[in-house]
Amino acid sequence: YRVRFWPNLGGSEAIIYINQTWQGDPEIEKWLRNLDFRIALSLAIDREEINESIFLGIGKPRAFVAVPNNPYYPGPDYEKKYAVRDLDRSNAILDTLSLVKKDNKGYRLRHDGKGPLVITLSVLSQAMVNFEGIAELLLNHWQDVGIKLHIRVEERSYYAKRATTNEHQLSMWVTGGSEN
Repeated sequence: YRVRFWPNLGGSEAIIYINQTWQGDPEIEKWLRNLDFRIALSLAIDREEINESIFLGIGKPRAFVAVPNNPYYPGPDYEKKYAVRDLDRSNAILDTLSLVKKDNKGYRLRHDGKGPLVITLSVLSQAMVNFEGIAELLLNHWQDVGIKLHIRVEERSYYAKRATTNEHQLSMWVTGGSEN
């Protein structure tokens, strides 16, 4: 037997899709559409921990960009852009967005006074990739910068239905590179 590692042409096995067209809560809508907020979330992710814990250390922590042998590869500068954990920078960005007030558990408070800022990540249950495990790690990563994450584990047909009806705030999926 031989084991061969086959690189994913899309460059990632687990991608967080932030739905900028989600509607339902004006405060959450505002943050999902804010580039600096999304950068702060990315900077808080510990991709090294995810690689070691979920992918047994055989992955390559990087941003969601095509791999070098792909014609759409943007260059080496983009592989780590906003993809290296930097809690100081993440916190600084969130502070500049006026998300400075926190509750007694350290979660950043919404601007409208309705408690902590909570975003929901929908993940597929029983998938080839351990999305639930990654989500649990993200919950801790974002807690480190005061963002509360609610994880919603969904069965495949329900997940697909909610995706096509624009009901996910954040979701996680893979990319195989066939779309590149």
